[in-house]
Amino acid sequence: MTLNIHIIFDRAASARLIDYAVESGLAAFTLVADKNTYAALGQQVEAALRSAGLAVETILLPGDEVVPDEGRIVHILMCASVQTCFLAVGSGVITDLTRFVSYHTRNRFISLPTAPSMDGYATSSNALTIGGLKQSIAGQAPEAIFCDIGTLADAPRSLIAAGLGDTLAKFTSVNDLRLGHLLWDERWDEAIGQRMEDLAHAALARADEIARADADAVALLTRSLIDSGLEMAAFGSSAPGGGSEHHISHCWEMRMLQAKLPALLHGLKVGVGTVIAAGWYARLREMSRDEAARRLAGASLPAPEATEEIIRRIYGPVADQIIAQQAQFIRMSPERWSALKQRILDRWDEVQAVAARVPAPEAIAVALRSAGGAATPEGLGFSEAEARVATDYGHFTRPRFTIAKLRLLLGL
Repeated sequence: MTLNIHIIFDRAASARLIDYAVESGLAAFTLVADKNTYAALGQQVEAALRSAGLAVETILLPGDEVVPDEGRIVHILMCASVQTCFLAVGSGVITDLTRFVSYHTRNRFISLPTAPSMDGYATSSNALTIGGLKQSIAGQAPEAIFCDIGTLADAPRSLIAAGLGDTLAKFTSVNDLRLGHLLWDERWDEAIGQRMEDLAHAALARADEIARADADAVALLTRSLIDSGLEMAAFGSSAPGGGSEHHISHCWEMRMLQAKLPALLHGLKVGVGTVIAAGWYARLREMSRDEAARRLAGASLPAPEATEEIIRRIYGPVADQIIAQQAQFIRMSPERWSALKQRILDRWDEVQAVAARVPAPEAIAVALRSAGGAATPEGLGFSEAEARVATDYGHFTRPRFTIAKLRLLLGL
């Protein structure tokens, strides 16, 4: 699927939005923001629209922390007009909520990012927490994205670090998909994978400038995040942009939500997950085929009941949904188990070629720290026990074959 999105980078994005509205025949808008994004850009956009004689109603989502869940969806639905063009003024949560509501009310949708913090601006899917389970749910891509360069460069440092983490995550997410294609016959597109890797390399090369919030470098980071979304849309799913590093983050997010703990920025957690996954790839590069053969020979097929009990202990109220989506792994036949282990050995040279594409974890960690992010679970405030839960059991959040599953097969 190819998306035709009007994308503008400008130091006066509000004025460009007015031009677009006039050209497109748009006269009535519903602006969705929270108190922080309203102050950063929403108030300016609202004033510009009204000065141009255009109708705008503003929905300010309450609270210090806005969660992308059923309650916020209903809040927007109750406040919005029936016929309108939705403006998402914010980053990940605001964008996902607005995209979902606009799609289900069959209204138009425009995005105005306030931070280079995530890669979902141009996608058609929403990362929502429904019934306590973090899910990717269908929506619609925006028809236009207006990026105000000054606002993006002035974003809090933690949000810029989160965007860098989400971009560098493509090193592991893309190669997880390569690995899944090689060992589990998952769908793959080499051209899309290469473009995603190129975006990650470009961001890593300018990590120091991004850390200084250089306007041009932040614009490059934002463009990389938007382009990542376009590549995921072209692929038809978020798989190229979210692998084992995202699954670690999803695990933490779901457990924090269940414990009613304040959320951490998605990209910060993903960045730490990327360092962890890159470490697994580094270990894979060092392993000979003989060592892999010895490890696989000693690997036994886990008992389904034991695995399901672990999932219930870790994921609580959403465990049954996770167990259902992981059935192909949990209840793998002995024949398929043996065939999988043999396939790994038969394709060991190709497995190591995939691992060689992932930068050293130290290089990723240095870039994240320079931007003000964390590079370890402890740096995010997680205990050793919570770090272990996410690294060992985060892979259950998605039915994918990634380095996380291969790592457990090999006993790393």
